[in-house]
Amino acid sequence: MKFTWNQVQRSVERIIENLGCFALLATALSYFGRHAWWTDGFTHFRAQYVGILVLALVLWQRRYKLPWIVLGMIGLVWNASYVLMLYRGDIQKGTTQNYFTVLLFNVRSKNTSYEQVLNYFKKSKADVFVVEEITEKWAERLEPWSKTFVSHLELPQEDNFGLGIYSRYPLEHPKINPLSENTTPSLEGHFWFNGTQVHLLAVHAVAPLSHATWKVRNNQLDSIGAWCLDKNYNAVIAGDLNVTPWSSFFDRLLSKGRLVHMRRGFGIVPTWPCRMPLLEIPIDSVLVQNNLEIVQVERGPALGSDHFPVLVTIQTRD
Repeated sequence: MKFTWNQVQRSVERIIENLGCFALLATALSYFGRHAWWTDGFTHFRAQYVGILVLALVLWQRRYKLPWIVLGMIGLVWNASYVLMLYRGDIQKGTTQNYFTVLLFNVRSKNTSYEQVLNYFKKSKADVFVVEEITEKWAERLEPWSKTFVSHLELPQEDNFGLGIYSRYPLEHPKINPLSENTTPSLEGHFWFNGTQVHLLAVHAVAPLSHATWKVRNNQLDSIGAWCLDKNYNAVIAGDLNVTPWSSFFDRLLSKGRLVHMRRGFGIVPTWPCRMPLLEIPIDSVLVQNNLEIVQVERGPALGSDHFPVLVTIQTRD
């Protein structure tokens, strides 16, 4: 069966128009994100809505569909405002003596690209590593490398919530901290850098795939904020939070813990899923507090996981 160019063009335009209608509906539903797990899910794809609505607006303008043009412009401006906010920030670098680096990577428990990951770790020369989804097999493969660090704390698990912290600075009082009941464990400890005591918390929040797990994840985020506020630390929070900066629950975490996230001034930096570039969203995050400031963010390459690693440079304020 042969298709003419006009038939192909009409089919493409129909797809774009349908996607534009979906983007508008998803944008409207995202307004109710704080009320249900499935509406909260629509908040995470702001960048995709922007791209879709730009294409749809071109089509609607060509066809002189005024109501859709108006709705499309409202949806575009609304979503673009969320995305553009990530590019706003005043970044002031100090001297190189004030920097330390944190590398965050969810290696994925089923990933078998051990050598590729290890080579990247060695090449990055980060000061602190937070590694997620560590299993017994991953811990075994990382052992020769982990022994090169001054301090390390591991909690291998087979349920995708294993964690590891590897630090070139002595890690004081390292421990497992569940943060809240009926949730995944976190790891914490503190180290000294340039006269500043830095408190590190490694977390992996539950994926909000149902109402129950959505509640658990939200409780985890609130517990992180409470941990920061209660101790008033120079905190570094690193982990797969399973939430994007566009969710109201992420905003609540920042406000409650007086935290600043790594994307402020650096843009979207999507980290998952790396095998589906058109659907990538920013769910892996490093957050800082008080006298700490993020001055550089670099996304690493694909390394067999469904997540990208991120290397974050943090400076201490004078």
